[in-house]
Order: sequence, then C-alpha cells, then structure tokens
Amino acid sequence: MALSESAGQRPALLRPAQGRDDRAYWHELFGSLEVVHFFLVTARCGCFMQAARSLDVKPTLLRKTLARLEERLGLHLFVHEGNALSLTREGRIVQAAGQRLVEDSQSHADLHRQQPLVRLAVAESVLHDVLSRELWGYLRKNANLRVALAELREGWPESAGPAEIAIWIADPGQPHPAMEGHFAAPARIAELEYQPHIGKRYSRERTRPASEDELDDYLLAQLHGQAASAALAPWNRRVAARQSGVIEVQSHDLLLQAILWGACIGLLPHYAGRLERNLAALPQVFDEPMRREVWMSVQPEAENRVEVRALLDLIEHAFDDRRDWFGR
Repeated sequence: MALSESAGQRPALLRPAQGRDDRAYWHELFGSLEVVHFFLVTARCGCFMQAARSLDVKPTLLRKTLARLEERLGLHLFVHEGNALSLTREGRIVQAAGQRLVEDSQSHADLHRQQPLVRLAVAESVLHDVLSRELWGYLRKNANLRVALAELREGWPESAGPAEIAIWIADPGQPHPAMEGHFAAPARIAELEYQPHIGKRYSRERTRPASEDELDDYLLAQLHGQAASAALAPWNRRVAARQSGVIEVQSHDLLLQAILWGACIGLLPHYAGRLERNLAALPQVFDEPMRREVWMSVQPEAENRVEVRALLDLIEHAFDDRRDWFGR
C-alpha cells in the first residue's frame, strides 16, 4: 500500500482522528490485547519460531494472526534482513503504540503472569540416555515454561531438594525410602540390565575379555555410589578385590569418557551401544545377571497440573519408544 506522508510524520492511517482517544483508536486497530502481545513478542524476538516458542503457540497461528493485523492496517510491519526479522518504519510506530496499550492495561500482569514451577529430578543416566532428546525438544517448543531440573546420582541426595516428578534407579523391589511421605506410591517403569563395556578403539573383538579373570589386564572405572548396590555385586566384588587399576568417577558422563577415551572397562546399561557405536558390551564376563529398576513417583497435589501432566506424557512416550531396551 502506497502511503503519502511527510518526512518525520506518521502515516495517516496510524494517526487517530482529531479529538479521538489514542488508546481506543489503537485498541480498535489491534483488535485485542492478545494480538498486541503476539506482535510485540515477535518484534522483540526477531524470529517467528522463537516468538511462537515464547508464546506457547503454533508458528502457523502466530503468522496468520500477524498477517491479519497487516491486512487490517494495510501496512507491512516486518521485513527480512538476512536471517533476522526487523520492523519497518510503520512497524516501529505500531510497536510503540502496542507498548503503551500493554503498559496502560490492567491485563498487563496476565500477559506476563508467572508460570508455575515444575521441579523434575531424574537419575543421571536416565536423563542422559532416555529423556534428553524428548525433554530438550519439548522445552525448545515451550519457552515460557519454568522448569527446575536436577540430576540424581546414586540415591536421593539432599541437594536435589523437593520435586513434583522424580525418577530414580534402585535395586529390585527397593524403592528409595526417602520418597516416603513426599510422593505417591512409586511406580516401577523399567528394568535395566548392566554389563561391562569397553571402547572399540582400544580393543579387537576376538581379544576382548570373556571372563572375570581376563579383566585383570584392564583399568576398571567405577561410578561413585554403585559400590553400595547389591544388584551389582558381581562387578563390585571384582572392583573391591583390586589393589590398583581402579578409577572412581562421580558422574555418568565421566564414566562414559573413561571407557571411550581412557581404555577403561566400566559398567553400563546393556543398551549403551545403541547410543554410542564405539562402545562394545562384554556380556560373557559375568555369569550372574545384574539388574536394577527405574522408578517414578509424582507429588499427588501436582499430578493434575497441566504442565506436570505434559511432562508425565513425555516420560511415558520416551520409555514406550524404547521399550525394546528394557525389561518391563
């Protein structure tokens, strides 16, 4: 739309008629405070996708809403400059008017209301191996959420604090006693089988250890806290008998690095080779199976909150999609 205007002046359409209330005029042009909010967030983000994440709406809805606004005004409000979205001159005028509307509106607090916090405490290996892809994808699409994420290592450390959702690993039939009184009855959601693993780059298939005694020529990596697990007794006995040749690490990630880069042998869930092709399982080393269980519990008063239910659905789908990894 061609506009006739003098330098430094607003386009005629963007000026209220003489004597007309400025706020009422702009409110009529926008149509609703939701449209104002959509426009301002998009202008601030300079990207339709990021604005949609922040607003928790689909990008198609956002684009259609802004297209209708431009059609109603008969103006182009945005222009692409390289990979960024910028405001036109008219867009900057509309932005200033929208900001005044929001500041003057009693609904300002509603548009920027604080989101309820969801606290999620997850066993480190479960977060790393099972939930990370779905969880980060969900957060990427819902940028207005408030989530406190804590990694649980062995047990339920005090530093983890309270949580609406907790997922942890325990020996069979022994959900962690610290959960009592804070959560609903724990639910067993998966079984993990543990096997020694070695990095493929440091071993040839035909010379890899096939018995406990053959472990003697290798450095063993032990994850801190697993020594207390009765379910991992075959491995723990072997490590405890060592006078040397043992490295203790404090995290699942460090254990992986020790195996992949330090020529160590360490104990991992049997599916580890699916995630890292340079890992080789050594299933013949121990005759006794080593199995632990994944448990989950939810605070009863939080279970029906929309944002908590969304995360519970995500967790369920993540485990279902990998059901061939686990015993259930």
